[in-house]
Amino acid sequence: MASDTVDAARMSIARGAIRRPVAVWLAILFCLFGGLWGLANVGRLEDPPLPAPPRQVPRQPDQGGWTVTGQPSFR
Repeated sequence: MASDTVDAARMSIARGAIRRPVAVWLAILFCLFGGLWGLANVGRLEDPPLPAPPRQVPRQPDQGGWTVTGQPSFR
């Protein structure tokens, strides 16, 4: 009877996976979705976008000079 307790405490990973297949599938899905999420976000974390500098736009000839606008429009 004491050896049964020791064997239960030393249950192998393979035996546990055979006894609980749902836990194995959940671990596989967790790793799969975690890997996809990490792959989708790794580029944004390493290279943040650089802010565009303000640009100068010439005014009408009768107003003279230059004016500085906020964010550039990419049209």
